Order: sequence, then C-alpha cells, then structure tokens
Amino acid sequence: MSCRRFDDSLVLAVARRCFWGFPQVILCDPMGPSGPFPTTFWLTCPYLDRLCGTLEGEGAVRCLEGFLVDRREAWIAYHEEAVLLRLALLGARGAFVRRFRPRLWEGLRGGVGGVRLQDRPRVKCLHLQVASWLGRGRHPGEAWLRSRLGPLDCDDPEGRPCGGVCP
Repeated sequence: MSCRRFDDSLVLAVARRCFWGFPQVILCDPMGPSGPFPTTFWLTCPYLDRLCGTLEGEGAVRCLEGFLVDRREAWIAYHEEAVLLRLALLGARGAFVRRFRPRLWEGLRGGVGGVRLQDRPRVKCLHLQVASWLGRGRHPGEAWLRSRLGPLDCDDPEGRPCGGVCP
C-alpha cells in the first residue's frame, strides 16, 4: 500500500490473509472523504503486487480480456454482484445518496473497480482483478489468473515489505 496512493480511512476489514498471516487483500469503504471509491477490494501484498505488475508489463490485461470474451455471461454476473456488494457496503448512506445525490449514486453503480460494462469485457488492471478474485473467492477468469500467477504466497516474508506495512 505504501507504493500506491491509498487513504487508510477506507479500510473496512482484511478480506484475505496469506499463509504467513499478513493481509493480501483489504475490503474498502465505497465512499471516502473525497467521494466515491470504486475499488471494493485492494491488493496489499507486495509479492502479488509485484507479480501483477510484471504480468501487466507482459500484456496480461489484454490476454485476460481475451479469455473473458467466451465467458461474457459470467463476467456480466460478476460485475452485477460487485455493484450489489458496493451498494450494500454503503449501508444507510445508500438511501441518502440515492435520493439526494443521484449522480454520485450512478458513479457507485459501476462494476469491478467502477468499470462500466461494454460489449467486450474490459479489465482495468490485473491488481484489481486479483484483489477482487481473492477477496470474493471467485472470478470468471480464475483459471486464467491461477495459471499465470502460480503460488499466491511468497516463500518467506522475511525481508519483504509486508512485515513493516501490514498489521
């Protein structure tokens, strides 16, 4: 989290921990002090963060989008569930926002990471997809993600930044 800009006040819970007990993914409040925050699950693990960055540099985003083309119905359902989860996390604030801030309400109704559904599946970034998969426990591209990522835990957290960043 220290490498990417993040407001710690958005943290609601740890959604997943690694084998070593450090947070890999956190659950985020959809409404921050500066407005909507469309990323429900945030990847905190330095090992996975680096791995996702490497894969993105090799064109993984486009490859995952291609993989999801044949899973369009599952992708749509996944996005719809992401919207429902984000709105549920608003709690009582949701009724207020819906009634008095309709544009803000619409901004919160995007799919995974706030991405709007299009004719062809669109992936914002691999970090977001991995965080959503691990936080929710499933993803329409899970087979693809699992085959590209390999082990989801580092061999040894000694000397890794998670020891100093994660509670």
